[in-house]
Amino acid sequence: MVFCIFSDMKKLQLIVVLILTMFCNAQTPIYNKKEWSGNIPLNAYLKDTDNDFDAFQGEYEYTNNGTFFRIKLLKKTMVPMEPIGGSLFHYEDLIIGEIEYTVQNINTLVDTMGNINTNFDDPYNHAIVGLMIIDNNDYGYCTDCTPNEIRISASMFDSVLYFDLMLRRTTVNGQPALRIQLGATHLLAKKSGEPADVPIIPGGEYILTKVN
Repeated sequence: MVFCIFSDMKKLQLIVVLILTMFCNAQTPIYNKKEWSGNIPLNAYLKDTDNDFDAFQGEYEYTNNGTFFRIKLLKKTMVPMEPIGGSLFHYEDLIIGEIEYTVQNINTLVDTMGNINTNFDDPYNHAIVGLMIIDNNDYGYCTDCTPNEIRISASMFDSVLYFDLMLRRTTVNGQPALRIQLGATHLLAKKSGEPADVPIIPGGEYILTKVN
């Protein structure tokens, strides 16, 4: 008799789990974010179905004439995204990252590396946030990209200015590397007569070698 009751409880638990799973799937439709465009439905999940973000993860470094620039990238899955720009509440896979920038080998101007494992309520509290997976059919046409090459369109904040950031995988002397393009800085609002902010990290192209 005890065995029968235990068996029935196990069956009941299994039924509850199945019902909850079906309910969650029904309430959170999943879309391949690489193929999705247009309005995002409420509670939708834009998933990195093909795991394109995975290949960009890691730590990368640039060194030149006393300038040291380090980036660390990490993939986050099913991140809650608050409504912005007309979108509804939904979930997305994305790339987040942190930065370190040192000049003259001793003067560290920005270092956010300690935030890489912090789960901020707002992912834009990270120095780098990458949402868009793009290929050569999308904007920002690349003349020397391979036909199926994937890039990541992101934003970066150096504690003074916001940058548009394009991430592209490459190799240097046979080693994995990251080619980045920093540009189209977004100035923070200033009062009349106040001088414009100067970016800590100069815009342009950098090639960072993967170290981890």
